[in-house]
Amino acid sequence: MRIVFEKVRDSEGSSFSFHRAGGDAFQCPYHVHPEVEILHIITGQGHLVVGDHVGRFASGDLMLLGSGLPHILRLDDA
Repeated sequence: MRIVFEKVRDSEGSSFSFHRAGGDAFQCPYHVHPEVEILHIITGQGHLVVGDHVGRFASGDLMLLGSGLPHILRLDDA
């Protein structure tokens, strides 16, 4: 799987940014970025690859992904 570098949009003058994703916007390529990422899965479930870990995620999961850690999350088909 090829890793894509993601340029995370920053909020000018802010130390963090917030982004809500759902549906098709949730689907993203296998990617990496220098920023730390906090993910909270409100609803849904699926598969994930984070670094060398392959597993599943589900509603209510909270994840902290470190800087430079390649990752991808895919929702299960409805």
